[in-house]
Formats: sequence, C-alpha cells, structure tokens
Amino acid sequence: IGTTPALFEHWRYRSSGTLRFAAGAVIGSDHDVVLGSEVASQLGYRVGSNVTVGHGLNAVAGLGDHESHPFTVTGILQATFTPLDRALFVTLDGIEAMHDAGAAGAAGGGAMPGAMPGAAPPATMPAAIRGAAPPATMPGAEAPPPMPGATGPAYTPPANIFQDEPRALSAFLVGTKTRFETLRLQREINQFKGEPLTAVIPGVTLAELWRTLGAVEGGLRLVGALTIIVGLIGMLVALYSSLEARRREMAVLRAVGARPVMIVSLLVLESGLLTLLGCALGLALTMGGFAAAQGMIESRTGVHIALQAPGTLEWAYIAIVLMAGVLVGLVPAWRAYRSSLADGLSPRL
Repeated sequence: IGTTPALFEHWRYRSSGTLRFAAGAVIGSDHDVVLGSEVASQLGYRVGSNVTVGHGLNAVAGLGDHESHPFTVTGILQATFTPLDRALFVTLDGIEAMHDAGAAGAAGGGAMPGAMPGAAPPATMPAAIRGAAPPATMPGAEAPPPMPGATGPAYTPPANIFQDEPRALSAFLVGTKTRFETLRLQREINQFKGEPLTAVIPGVTLAELWRTLGAVEGGLRLVGALTIIVGLIGMLVALYSSLEARRREMAVLRAVGARPVMIVSLLVLESGLLTLLGCALGLALTMGGFAAAQGMIESRTGVHIALQAPGTLEWAYIAIVLMAGVLVGLVPAWRAYRSSLADGLSPRL
C-alpha cells in the first residue's frame, strides 16, 4: 500500500482503535516500508531487514519482482486483527520509484528471455488510440500531453494537497462533518466528469452486506425461539408431573388455612423463578463464553466480538421469556386450584 505518514495518525478501527508500533517508526523515504504484524511474524522480518516487493505472475522467476528498488523495514505494527496485519506500507514516492527503477532496469538490461535480438523492450503502457480523449489524472498530477485529434481545453492541475507528488492515486479517504455532506459529496464525486471516480460510503456498503446476511440471522432467531419453546414445554411437563406427587402437600396447606389463591401464587412463583434462573444462567454463560473465546476467534478469523451489556432488544427478549414462563406456571396452578381438599387428604391404597 502506497500511502503517507498521516495514515498511521488518522486511521481508526473498531471506533477507537489506533495504529501502534510494536517496533520502529513510520515511513519517511521512498526506501522505507512498514509491515503488518502478520507479515512480520510469518516471513520473519524485523526492523532493518531488506524487502523486495513483487507482484503479478511471480510464479515465473524474476517476473514482477522489483529487485532494483529494495525497501528497508523501518517499523512493525502491533496486531490489529484486521486486514492491515497482512499489508506492507510504503510512501507514494516509493511506489513510483519502485516502478521507475524497474522500467529503467528493463530498458537498460536488454531484451526479455527468448526475445529476438535488437527487439525493443516491451512498453509499460498500451499505445494510445488515435482520436482518443486525454487520459484522466488525479489531483496534483502533471498535465498529460495532448493526444492526436484530442479536443477540449487544456488541463490545469490544481494545487497539490499531498505530502508527496504522485502521478496517480488509486484510492483516498475523505471525511465530512455531517452525514448530509457525506451523501452530497458522494453524489458529486460519482457525477464528476473530469475524472473516472467512484465514491463508496463504507457504512452503507456494510449495511447492504448485513441485509444480504439477514436471512441467516433470521434463521438463527428461529432456532433460538424453538429452543425457548421446547424449554418452556419441558418446564410445564415437569411442574405438572410434580403436582401429582404434591397433591397431599397442597391439601395440607389448604387445611391449615391457605387459600386457593395462595396455592396458585406458589406455583406461578415457582415457574417464574425457574425461568428467571434460566435467563440469568444463559446470559452468564453467553457473556462468559464470548469473553473466553474472544481472543481465539479474533486471532483466527479477524472478527472482533465486542463485550457489552444487553441492549434494549435483548432485554425485551428476556422480558418476553419471563412472561412466557409465568404463563406456563398457570397451567399446573389451575389444576391445583381445582383439586378438592378431600381429594388430597383421602387415604391412598
């Protein structure tokens, strides 16, 4: 990634996370490179190591390698468990110097393997089409020479806003103060005809992704609802079965003066307490499981599970489950209410 030192100052991940260095410092020249933690650990690099960057068809020996412009590791980032851990950061000048050195080496080093003697070196850019419009350039770039048959006013580059002076940029981050300005800026960039630009709002893109995965989330909620229903039915069967063995107990309570309403309240309170205990135990196991597995999941998948208190939706689910547990207790309570005093005190043969 070709960038500026400002990236390490302004980049944020997970709202408040900032980039920190495990060793070394930021990039400062076109020969400096900063490594992500995963790159350094897997390849065994440290501060001061020399790095040769390659890309493209690197399965072919030497093809795509920029050995004429090596980099020196000046810093290694701490682990962020994001794609930044698998990236290498150089300056914008470093990107251009790397390719310029490679082009100069190809021009001075002769022909490619297998080429005919005296053949010209391969061009780094495709030939222009006669009558085509001038190629688009990024802000701060030098004005391209006019193409044969091109029309229109001459291009005047605006004042450069970058620390380096790149000839081209593939992406840049822009921040606004209000959401309304963000939407307006996106529309203006996408409708801008001076450059072939595309503006993407990360939050909107992630929201579209979550809508795509909404079916999976709905399926998990259905599984959770069915699990709760099965648990409530199990509690109902257990209470109703125990009621048969407690008929004499209920009759004795009524014989000493307990009203039927008190018997009903005891059974409803019992089912409510069992449901509350189940909710508390489930919440504790969920939070404890996330806390125990958070580091392992983050290190292996890069997915950060934030530990936070239940929100309004979670408390609403818990309240619904508690109400359902209380209602389930009314079934055996009604059965105990209808049983007669003589039925419970009659001798059993």
